[in-house]
Amino acid sequence: MSEKNTTDKMIPNPENPEELIENPDYIEPEEEEEEEEEELSPELAQKVADLVAKETKRLKELVDRAYGERDAAMKAQKIKEQEIRDAETAKLKEEGKLAEAHEREIADKDAELAALRDQLVKVTRDNEVRDLLAGYEFRTPRAAKNAQRDITEELVQNDQGVWQHKSGTSIAKFVEAFFKEKDNEFYLKPKTNKGGGFDQPKKPDTDSKKSVFDMSQDEVLKRAAEKVAAQRTSFLSDRK
Repeated sequence: MSEKNTTDKMIPNPENPEELIENPDYIEPEEEEEEEEEELSPELAQKVADLVAKETKRLKELVDRAYGERDAAMKAQKIKEQEIRDAETAKLKEEGKLAEAHEREIADKDAELAALRDQLVKVTRDNEVRDLLAGYEFRTPRAAKNAQRDITEELVQNDQGVWQHKSGTSIAKFVEAFFKEKDNEFYLKPKTNKGGGFDQPKKPDTDSKKSVFDMSQDEVLKRAAEKVAAQRTSFLSDRK
């Protein structure tokens, strides 16, 4: 005797194989209950938050060191280029080519003045951003500095010389939107945890294997989010 077919809801009619009829032996599968996500206790949530903060701090220190080395290298390169240019100008004077040497000196002074004007404009921009950030409570002074840097990198001047986000929105609105993004929440001091659970982090991107020194700010923040996911999963596994 053949086993009953309990899996197919419709079966061929024995009297007319081209016709499908309801299977009397069909068993409706039971709906699997969705497993409710286990909430972390306040103590465990704090441990996770502390580990995330520690890892984030380490990553940011690596990034800051990389940026510092880059800036130092760029400064040394500019000094070297200016020394070479000064030597060329001095040689022109020795050869009696005073007019050409004078033109080079004027060009150098003009470039220096232009750089100073550009620096002054950027100082005005930075002061405006700094004033807007004064209303936020950051984890550390370093976090405030890095947030300001990330924000100012997104700013441009319009035709009237006013600084704004490259999308056209004002600096104030951009700053507000910046801190509403989950990827930027780590800059600020965490809100008091009332034991109501822990936000589900984004799924890690296992394809990212670049060194921190080769990563952009956005990629560093993404890796920090991945650390959150891994640490939370580890804690939940240990409890079972």
